[in-house]
Amino acid sequence: MQFLFNVEQQMLRESMAAMVEPWQLNVEVTEAQASRPLLWDALVNSGMTGVCVPTTNGGSGLGLVEAGCILEALGTILDNGNFLMSALLSAYLLSRSRKDSLNSDWLTSLASGQTKATVLLSHALDGTFTVDDRRIELTCGPTIGTSDADILLLVVRTAGQNSPTLLIFPTDTPEFKFQPLPVPDSTRAVYTITCRTLPLEAATACLALPEDAAQILRPLAVAAQSVQMLGGAAEVFSQACQYARERVQFGKPIGRFQAIKHLLADDRVMLDGLRSLSYAALWQLNAGASEGPATAYAAKIWAAEVYTRLSSDAIQVHGAMGIAAESRPHLYLKRSIVDRTIFGSPPFYIDALHALNIDL
Repeated sequence: MQFLFNVEQQMLRESMAAMVEPWQLNVEVTEAQASRPLLWDALVNSGMTGVCVPTTNGGSGLGLVEAGCILEALGTILDNGNFLMSALLSAYLLSRSRKDSLNSDWLTSLASGQTKATVLLSHALDGTFTVDDRRIELTCGPTIGTSDADILLLVVRTAGQNSPTLLIFPTDTPEFKFQPLPVPDSTRAVYTITCRTLPLEAATACLALPEDAAQILRPLAVAAQSVQMLGGAAEVFSQACQYARERVQFGKPIGRFQAIKHLLADDRVMLDGLRSLSYAALWQLNAGASEGPATAYAAKIWAAEVYTRLSSDAIQVHGAMGIAAESRPHLYLKRSIVDRTIFGSPPFYIDALHALNIDL
């Protein structure tokens, strides 16, 4: 199969690259500084937050590949995850749930950017929670996109019901406890979330969800995250190449030395492989292909490897500057380390592929 972006997708990629360019982070940055609320406003004003929302609800009704084009650009600037969790995952779940006026109102609010949402995934492979006695008890994480979310979405399976249910809770529901995790990445808050004995009736909305929508929740989450990790890997690789062109040693740019040249060539091969794999996962999930989940799991495994490897290599190319706080590659290395754990680490997905009788 030959995969190429069409004209509209390529235009979207170019416009997003231009949009995020002014939002690159400084080397010394805190999570509060990295939230960049004006960036969210720019995404809203350009209609990007409605990319996965149907046109009848004020969105553009585009596909997952187009959402991936946006995510890749946001990955280059170490976005905090609001777009992934709200504009993609939350919008997808709501668009696939039972259609009624409440569902329509939430979708319209997400598309307009007035509401931000995040999705909680369980530690089960399908990401859903099992509910007994109509009370929710859960522990999940590490998770992102909760710092300024207005609502929480989770998919539950209740005894006696054939189909899963999408529940919506306000973020300030007292039973939900948010515990920040001490992670090396200072540009984004990461939490574990616990909840004890919360009745289902406390939900703002309970919407029926088709089984196939629940089944691809986790594959969609990791495929989307893999594209965002691709953006970060591409950016840190670009920084390494730029430094190799500018840094002169023994009268010539260090990029002309074989050790650096071969290192960056290998990195480029890994990067192109990740781009093909991660976008293939989104394309297959968008088309409803049966291979979609397996491709998404493989994309997460490879993204974790490539992002960390390219960030480490960029630090190596920078030499002594690479280990200094004044250098930007260290921000991407720290993000890559944390991203390995979001939605599940590579060993989790290796086991998932083995369960599908796929060997790596």
